[in-house]
Amino acid sequence: MSRFRAIVPGLLGAGLSVCLAFGCAAREPALPDISTAQAPVLRDLADIRLAVESIDCDDLNQCSVVARGVYQGRTVGLKVVFGVRAGTGRGIAYQSIGGESDALLDAMATRYGQPLSSPHFAARVSGDMIVLSGDLRRVRTSPVQAKVFLFANGAESSNAELYTNVDATRGVLEILEKDPSYRRNVLAALAR
Repeated sequence: MSRFRAIVPGLLGAGLSVCLAFGCAAREPALPDISTAQAPVLRDLADIRLAVESIDCDDLNQCSVVARGVYQGRTVGLKVVFGVRAGTGRGIAYQSIGGESDALLDAMATRYGQPLSSPHFAARVSGDMIVLSGDLRRVRTSPVQAKVFLFANGAESSNAELYTNVDATRGVLEILEKDPSYRRNVLAALAR
């Protein structure tokens, strides 16, 4: 028997023992840090990028995206539903997934340098949406970029605008500021 044939089974056996002892199962990729900024972002836009965990679409072109990230060591996340039926058009909804959404709201307030009216993310916040690029019917295979209007039917002073994009091929959900002047209203819309 060659020396190679005698050594390989021993190495494989040792490797299996190490895997059983320490775990060699495929690991989930680390969640992205939504920002390296630890303080309010006052002179620039405080954009947020999260890792897409799942995309579920129904027959009516309504797609739910669950995404998570990390901010200052805490897991943050939410569910965004693209294509929510709103009257004759399509809208968007931001939904809480529990404590991770509360942590996201807190992270946004920290990054925005704004106080929160409530520490809890609302169960569901709906807004008007204009798809700027992409196609909701193909959200699983091509990027969708949307401009979002919150409190669109309320007083002008309480309106908030932002962008929400999903790119399934890159595995990224983005919540991007349109203008820092909307920060207080965005937080008020998302808090319950």
